Amino acid sequence: MQSDKPNHLIKQLKNILNKKKYDNQNKEYSENIEEIITRVPSYTLRWGIPLLVGMLVSLLLLSNWIHYPEVIKHIIKINTSQITNPVSVPANCLITEIFVKQGFVVKAGQRIISYKTSTNSDKTYYLNAEKSGEIAFIAIVEKGATLAINQDVFLVNPLNQKFFGVLQIPNFQINKIKIGQNVLINLTNSSNDESRILYGRIGYISNEPSKDGFFNVKVDLTSKANSGNLKSWMKGEATIITKNRSLLQRIFSNVFRTTKS
Repeated sequence: MQSDKPNHLIKQLKNILNKKKYDNQNKEYSENIEEIITRVPSYTLRWGIPLLVGMLVSLLLLSNWIHYPEVIKHIIKINTSQITNPVSVPANCLITEIFVKQGFVVKAGQRIISYKTSTNSDKTYYLNAEKSGEIAFIAIVEKGATLAINQDVFLVNPLNQKFFGVLQIPNFQINKIKIGQNVLINLTNSSNDESRILYGRIGYISNEPSKDGFFNVKVDLTSKANSGNLKSWMKGEATIITKNRSLLQRIFSNVFRTTKS
């Protein structure tokens, strides 16, 4: 029994030494794993920071290149300074003959239609062009069609008409409108795609508002619009570029406004 006791003590001592050795190995292994996980690779330090700086610089340059203007949108009406008065019939009548077609260019005094009145069917009357220009029918002008007294029949539009746009700006926005500002016009009732989009500039701003509280603003058309496709009754949406800023300028402006408030 006594000989077994030293052997038991020696066995316990070996177990303690083995456990201590295992703990030391485990601790060393954990430290190595932690070092691998937390260590920043050298290539990240070498290329990561310059790459990040390059991306930031690229974003700044791109935001300075991209334009993000401040705009105001309003309804615009096409107008002309060359006023054309319609030609009408003086009595109830019946169209007996048509001498020109829609869009024809006529001379002053040229016959447009002939008609007979209900009171005197034997006598033929004529409607003539009062000036030279392009015929635009207002009424339904067909042979045998009837016209009422004082009914407008046609217009003679001057050739090479000069058109412009008219805006009505409310008083709370008029301070943002300046002479020379660019305007993009999208006509909503034009059937011709070539003349649907027009470009212009602010050419005139009234000093006082009208009775309804709006300021009249004239837009001079700068694009080569075909006057034959433009009419004084056309309307559209006008986008006025009040400040042509870049995206970077807008960002800094918003940041400055936020910090100031």
